[in-house]
Amino acid sequence: MSAAVSQFARVLRLAKNGDLLAIRDLYESYAPAVHGYLRGHGATDPDDLTSEVFVGMLRNLDTFDGPEEAFRAWLFVITHRRLLDERRRLGRNRTVYVDPETIRELAHLRDRDAGDLAVDQIQNRRVLQLLDSLTETQRSVVLLHTIGGLPLKRVAEILGKKLGAVKSLHRRALAAVARSSELQEFERTDDR
Repeated sequence: MSAAVSQFARVLRLAKNGDLLAIRDLYESYAPAVHGYLRGHGATDPDDLTSEVFVGMLRNLDTFDGPEEAFRAWLFVITHRRLLDERRRLGRNRTVYVDPETIRELAHLRDRDAGDLAVDQIQNRRVLQLLDSLTETQRSVVLLHTIGGLPLKRVAEILGKKLGAVKSLHRRALAAVARSSELQEFERTDDR
């Protein structure tokens, strides 16, 4: 068992027993990525929804058992459901789109204090404009894979889709982002 695995298992065990420091550690480790995912989807109040996600996590923490990757996937299932609940409440379905380079940057940022850096990147207006060019499902695939750091197989499970369909959605989303990014670059060059 690696040190990271045993550290996560220890924090999870303590959090399940109500240890406030362990709960805070889970929150600080995962809240920025959850917030970035919700923000990337255009949630009306990503701060409030992030709080709801962690309340849901705490309510059901005793039912979770597994490694960190499974925990991350489980947490993003909760996150995705809260987002869908918000959409149903508001009766709207916004569409959003991402620059391939930004996606690559976000993927690398995940490894370096992912939360704060990913949220900073997501706040970038250009990224949000690019996210707006994707379908709802494409956006979910890209954000779960990039911000959530989940493998496409897990993304497929969360979205209730086949792996081949998710891979296709991911490819199409990256192509759409590339086209949108090239168009934006052309328009900026043309304005000069």
